[in-house]
Amino acid sequence: MQKTINKSFNIEGVTLHSGEKSNLSVNPATANTGIVFRRVDIKNSNEESLIEAKFKTLAFQIYVQRLLINTEYQFQQLNI
Repeated sequence: MQKTINKSFNIEGVTLHSGEKSNLSVNPATANTGIVFRRVDIKNSNEESLIEAKFKTLAFQIYVQRLLINTEYQFQQLNI
């Protein structure tokens, strides 16, 4: 069963890593669209600025993040 939001909404806040102000607009989508992010901070064509939210993309990012955390921890233990 698919679900979507009823109407658009905006969220403003401060980003985690840079501390810069950020805006997020969430809009309803048509059926079978999935979750798609569109970057507006880059000047590429519309197709290049679209990022589909896929499990394999998220799983890989989590793996890399854990790998980096473990590597940083190991360097700290070695006082490097």
